[in-house]
Amino acid sequence: MHNVAEEITGEWLRYIKGCNFVEYNVKGPHQTEIDVIGLKMAENTIYVCEVAAHVQGLQYVNTKTSQPNTANKFIQKFKKDKDYIDKHFPHF
Repeated sequence: MHNVAEEITGEWLRYIKGCNFVEYNVKGPHQTEIDVIGLKMAENTIYVCEVAAHVQGLQYVNTKTSQPNTANKFIQKFKKDKDYIDKHFPHF
């Protein structure tokens, strides 16, 4: 099941970017999940989207130190996403 923000992202990929396929909550290795993936076959283009909608702002916290860790968390998530895409979609 995906949320409203993911649905909006997927529809944007489909109707604005012209993606032929849009998939939600794609499970990757190591308990990772990519929120939305869009494929535009004619251009061998893939859109990989991490979607977060927060009314009060977005902040991840390191559970060990209780310190803000948003930038590092995003870097980790996008690295895992890139690794997954490189492995499973090498021509995109």
